[in-house]
Amino acid sequence: MSASTSSSSSAAASRKRRSQVLRSLSQAQQVSALAFGSFLTVHIAAPALALLAPPGSSHDVATGTMLLGRVWYQNPASEPALVWGALTVHLLSGLARKAIIVLWEPPLAEDDDGDAALGKSGEASGSSTTSTERRKRKRRTLAQRVAALPSDWQTISGALLVPFTLHHAYLNRVVPARSSYPITNLSPSELDYTYVAHGFSHTLIPRAIVSTAAYTALIGLSVFHTCKGLQKMVRWRSLASKTQENSKAPAADELGPSSSVSSALSDSGSSEISKADSVIQRRLLRQRRNRQWDAAAGITTALICGGLLRLVRETDSTPAFLAKRYEACYTLVWPYSRI
Repeated sequence: MSASTSSSSSAAASRKRRSQVLRSLSQAQQVSALAFGSFLTVHIAAPALALLAPPGSSHDVATGTMLLGRVWYQNPASEPALVWGALTVHLLSGLARKAIIVLWEPPLAEDDDGDAALGKSGEASGSSTTSTERRKRKRRTLAQRVAALPSDWQTISGALLVPFTLHHAYLNRVVPARSSYPITNLSPSELDYTYVAHGFSHTLIPRAIVSTAAYTALIGLSVFHTCKGLQKMVRWRSLASKTQENSKAPAADELGPSSSVSSALSDSGSSEISKADSVIQRRLLRQRRNRQWDAAAGITTALICGGLLRLVRETDSTPAFLAKRYEACYTLVWPYSRI
């Protein structure tokens, strides 16, 4: 009896530790998302404002906005934290959380008692089935746990976004910082939207196609992933608020016997039809909110892509010495190096 109680308490402690670790990783993912989101909002404000700029001034508006934004996110103090640090924490905490869900399966509450009971009956009947084999019947296989991982649209968009984000950072931040000739460490004033427009060169149609596809995917996935993340945070805050309100509400027995009786009568009198209607209403409300967030993501994506297109069209010809340095950057990055 004492062994069974000890094993049961050990299983409960393991489940509690697992829950605490998952909660900590979720919080780290949310905080890092907010930090990186502050950078992303400032970063994409430039092309969005370019679409709304007066005729012929889109490049000046976007460049001015971008240079002001770099004061916030591209200095020795903020860039390691807001950009690289937040992105790294966000990715690693998400991967760690999924790895724990797959590899650290919580012990089942009935495993210990069930194994003990089965063990006694097995010994009585002379069965050779071991406790480990019986436990395997109850637990899912590794493949089943991987297949059961959450695969909502935010997770899918985040996975698709990773290679585009890393490629964008390498092309626009890492390579231009090289000191080798002819790049020679492009300064922030030289690394404006003229550099981006160089990737849409009209003389190289394949390069323009690649840049169009890459930026469309990057912007669309970024905005969609961000909107879905904000939607989750809003829903979690709402659920937490409701839980807190319910915990503060007085229990039925605290309100007196008459309240308990009336509550019981009210609960017993509720029909199955009303319950079904409530479920349908919640589902419709969730679908309507999903459509609203999806519409917001679509409008924002169109606004940013439209501003970027206008910037490319209104960019003046690049000086030869600067175009040579831009070209040296692009030729170091796949797939531009193959075009």
